[in-house]
Amino acid sequence: MRLTPIVLTMAYFALCAFAPPAWAELVDQGPLKRNNWTISVVPYLWALALDGEIGILDVEADVDVPFSDLLDNLNGALMLEFLVHKDRFGFFVNPFYSKLGSEKNITLLEGTILERDVKVDSTLKMFIMSFGAMYRLGPYRLCDREDGHTPAVIVEPFIGGRLTQVDAKLDLVDRDRRFEDDIAWADPMFGVLSVWNLYPHWNVTLAGNVGGFGVGTDLAWTVTALGGYRFHFSKRILGNVVFGYRAQHQDFETGEDGGFKYDTTMHGPYVGVSIDFGQW
Repeated sequence: MRLTPIVLTMAYFALCAFAPPAWAELVDQGPLKRNNWTISVVPYLWALALDGEIGILDVEADVDVPFSDLLDNLNGALMLEFLVHKDRFGFFVNPFYSKLGSEKNITLLEGTILERDVKVDSTLKMFIMSFGAMYRLGPYRLCDREDGHTPAVIVEPFIGGRLTQVDAKLDLVDRDRRFEDDIAWADPMFGVLSVWNLYPHWNVTLAGNVGGFGVGTDLAWTVTALGGYRFHFSKRILGNVVFGYRAQHQDFETGEDGGFKYDTTMHGPYVGVSIDFGQW
């Protein structure tokens, strides 16, 4: 006997029966209030790991770097997101910058009589700017209550783009040679953001987007799953502590022999604070 449908059904009715009336105040008077401007600033920390392949000219290396190693080699980072809403329309900008440096040994000309190990001093600077416009649908009630205060979900489809700039340097220390490339590309993208307001303070955010389609990258995608705890800084300033997981993949290649290749997935735990200014 499969218990999953039964458990989900019981959880659904429990949510409808015990969700307190205070939930409605957060939706009606908070950042989701209609016919008002709201501005959200979200500083966050993305404890990312990096997997994939990076190639510069004739030098190509597999990348499998956990967060602990990235943290040791992290020279600087900026992680911030801005969102603006007016009525049902919204706009977002998400700049991301990181600078990494490391030393490792790689094998050149592997499998030939010229095979040799060399020490490589590498530096990777990455700037990613995601932006787009969204349209709010909902809120859609998850169930009905006699007092009208019920959990609900808001869905926001969006369309936009992503600019990526990568500056990679590889210094062959033992051979006194340097390989360097600085390249940028732009991708169209579309996706969906959903916010599930469940209890007076608790909420869940699920989001995903896909892009590229050969315009810049062959394929790019991002998925995000976050839990949140909402509270009031003041009457007009609302906070939401968010925590969860994010993964982002980009597959870019110049298509030229000995060109540039960036086929990586960044992923890891995510924690941040959304500060919402609204009700104007």
